Amino acid sequence: MEFEISGDKTDAAENLNKLRESVEGIVSDSDIIDNLMLCTGELVSDMRRTSDHIHLRLRDEGKKAELFIRSIGKRWDLPASISEEVKAFLGKEAISYSYVYRMNIVCIILDERGASNAVIH
Repeated sequence: MEFEISGDKTDAAENLNKLRESVEGIVSDSDIIDNLMLCTGELVSDMRRTSDHIHLRLRDEGKKAELFIRSIGKRWDLPASISEEVKAFLGKEAISYSYVYRMNIVCIILDERGASNAVIH
C-alpha cells in the first residue's frame, strides 16, 4: 500500500485511516497499533513542517511488514520524543532514520504477524 500526503490536512487524516486499516491486517495487538498510529501521525505532522510532499509505503511480506515514511527536503532530525516513545513501548531497535540525497526516511518494521507481542524495529 502506498500513498502521498500533500498540504491538505483532510488528505493526511484519510490516508492515516487507510494505513491503520492495513496495519490492523498485520498486527492484532490494539495497543501496538494505537502506539504506531500515534507516532506515525506525529512524525507526519512534524515532517510537514519542512516538506509539502510525504510518501508513506507499507510493504507486507507475510511474517514481516515495513512502514516507510519519506519526506523530500532538507535533512530533518527524528524527534527524540518519538524515538524514545517507540523504544520504550516496543524495544531498542523500534525505529530507524536515514537521510539519502534530499530524502528523509523513517522505517518501522512490524514483525511476528498477528502476535500480541509483535515487535516494531
